[in-house]
Amino acid sequence: MLHQDPPLLALLLSLLFLPSSAPPAPIAPSPSLPSSRYRMADEHKMARLHMAAGELVESLASDPLDLGAYSRLEVVCKDHGEHNSRLRILATMQRLSPDIASYVRVNRAYALGDRVFWHAKACRFEERERDFVLWRGMWERGEWEEAMSEHGMTLPVLPFYSLVFPFTMQQVFTVSRAWSSRFANNIRSEPLPSPFGHPYLDDFAREGKLRVGFVSSDLYRIHPVGKSINALLRMLDPNRFEVFGFLVVSSQLDEASQLEEGTGGVLLVDLSVESSAEGAISINQEGVHILIDLNGHTSGVRMEIFAHRPAPISIHYMGFGATIGADFIDYFMSDPVIGTPELSQHYSEKLVYLPPSFYTTSYRYDTSKLPFVSRNTTYREERAAAGLPGGGVVLCNFNHLHKTSRRMWATWGRILKETPGSVLWTLNDSDETKGNIEAEL
Repeated sequence: MLHQDPPLLALLLSLLFLPSSAPPAPIAPSPSLPSSRYRMADEHKMARLHMAAGELVESLASDPLDLGAYSRLEVVCKDHGEHNSRLRILATMQRLSPDIASYVRVNRAYALGDRVFWHAKACRFEERERDFVLWRGMWERGEWEEAMSEHGMTLPVLPFYSLVFPFTMQQVFTVSRAWSSRFANNIRSEPLPSPFGHPYLDDFAREGKLRVGFVSSDLYRIHPVGKSINALLRMLDPNRFEVFGFLVVSSQLDEASQLEEGTGGVLLVDLSVESSAEGAISINQEGVHILIDLNGHTSGVRMEIFAHRPAPISIHYMGFGATIGADFIDYFMSDPVIGTPELSQHYSEKLVYLPPSFYTTSYRYDTSKLPFVSRNTTYREERAAAGLPGGGVVLCNFNHLHKTSRRMWATWGRILKETPGSVLWTLNDSDETKGNIEAEL
């Protein structure tokens, strides 16, 4: 399957890589989008691209060997998600100046990783596998570490994506370790006035009541971790636990105040406007005995707070499916399925097993408040409103599509064929993605 560059990038690349005296072809307008707001944003981005492209073409017209212009063009392509073009530009820079090989390797690693993710989002499984083999091959040949250490950069794969793609557990450990080291280094720029002490441990010995703090960007938000953990927080025995919710996103306070069932006595502390050092001081002043991270290496994480060690014990729970790789996280709450004993060598934390599953969820939902359940309409009408057939089994998978695999879709396909009248309800990013999924089924 071939993927053409948009007209603007095609024009740029023709000017840069295929010298010609012919005038440039006119640029076709971008396809219209269903929402005027998104269309305006798209047009604004294209306008900025045109401006940047004009400057680059002018610069290269006067100096065809201007590596700076090529470098800026690569950034323009990166900002616009044009990963094919980025890799072609980097190859050109390598040919023009072999002595910048290390710079090219760093940026090629990032560009190739971005293209793997781009293919994964569109369920282009053959292209994804091809590029992944190339990408991981750079690492296994030592190209990543050499280039990254020379330029002071982290490995070109986010820890969360190391779980999505078929890296080994040792490679996942290495990625997490590298990113956690970065967090640990970040706190050097905001040192504490003095090291933390923990005199309130005597309070626990005297009262027998644990102060437990949860830190997460997902508490009280519409997010799988937030929806699952909120019920657990309300069910903790107030005679044995004093529970704190440390919020790191400003909207979390508003969302918590709108909960009809309330927070169940959880004490909310807003850290969203505080630096990592200030947040750590706030936690320490609350006398928290056990601090639990619910993010791991995911969006919104404030791992630098944990790096300051504001509590005697730090634990990771639920947000991330592999080691955090940090010396400042003591325990990892798991179960024998996702953290089997033989895999413990790939965890920097001590594993704590929860029987029978590490995952918590809520069974206290009021079905009358769910959006697709109404006493005034039938289920058939509700199905029709969602574009679903009136009868039959509906199989749902609302995970982001980059988390799926060819093997997974083949399994879904067999289930659909063996269950007459069934349908699969899933996300759809584009017509191309839909076609790719249907081909796998």
